Amino acid sequence: MSDLQSLPSWADVKLRQRHWFVILAGLLFVPLGLILLWFQTTYRKGRQGAAAKVPSWEKAVISLGFVAFVYMMMGPVQSWLTQGERSAGLPTCSAKAAQETLVEAFDKSQFARQQSLSIVDLSQIKDSEMTGQMRKCTAIAMLNNTERVYIEFAMENRSNGNFLLTFQVVDEPQKPAPARVQTQGKTQAAPSARTAASAKPPGNLWQELIGRHPYDVMTDRAVRDAYATHFGDNFRDFLAGLEVASATELIDGRYLIGFGCAPHQCGETESFFAVDIRTGAFEAFAYDGTHLQKVAKVGDLVATPALTAKFDAWTQQ
Repeated sequence: MSDLQSLPSWADVKLRQRHWFVILAGLLFVPLGLILLWFQTTYRKGRQGAAAKVPSWEKAVISLGFVAFVYMMMGPVQSWLTQGERSAGLPTCSAKAAQETLVEAFDKSQFARQQSLSIVDLSQIKDSEMTGQMRKCTAIAMLNNTERVYIEFAMENRSNGNFLLTFQVVDEPQKPAPARVQTQGKTQAAPSARTAASAKPPGNLWQELIGRHPYDVMTDRAVRDAYATHFGDNFRDFLAGLEVASATELIDGRYLIGFGCAPHQCGETESFFAVDIRTGAFEAFAYDGTHLQKVAKVGDLVATPALTAKFDAWTQQ
């Protein structure tokens, strides 16, 4: 009788001690629910307005319910967090896994091997269609011969958790015809941006690229078109050695230099280039951790003491 008389009335029980509040708190934030459940006395409403203690065995059942709730919610939450990267188990068209698989598939294809072609860079990667377990994409690939090709590729789920990628090189969709202007009674096509860029003298390609990231400089369309062929099969590896780098630097008012290394491979995969922005003379070097190799040369680059000092500092770092 004394135990019953010691129980508070339901009106006197604090909100945080009430059975329903503890369960609600646990559903919203499981750690808080467990603390309220085990580190205080909790009550449920009994008969005639009295409060009844929640027994330990019931607390254990409620705790297991919290754990089960967390387990059930992990799947939907994880799916929501990763939906930007994957849909139906497939990577997005621009995801690193998709790009690496496309490059590998192209480079190992019979077409590419017969003509000694490889993909140097991918751009304008877009989703074109998503149907069931297949995602279709398009991309423009810059090849080691400086040619740009339009690629359609598709990724399809496989039962082992991997995906199958297929591709084909197709004609690029036609763009609207350029605007036409009237000049002295004659109709002429307005020059395109590409025509204007390719018409620049080699030495002037670099002026607008001073202070840019070395990788961005070497993958600039105008620079690529003018210089990539001089690298032969080394252009992609050379670019990899510029991914981690500081901005390009102008030496003696005319020599633009850039250098860097591959992510997590400094000392093993490094690249360096120097160009005379007045003449377009250019030299590029690559270091593989053992050997230093000149991988490209255009014209005659006259080395000044300041330029030589920068190159020596790079080789000795």
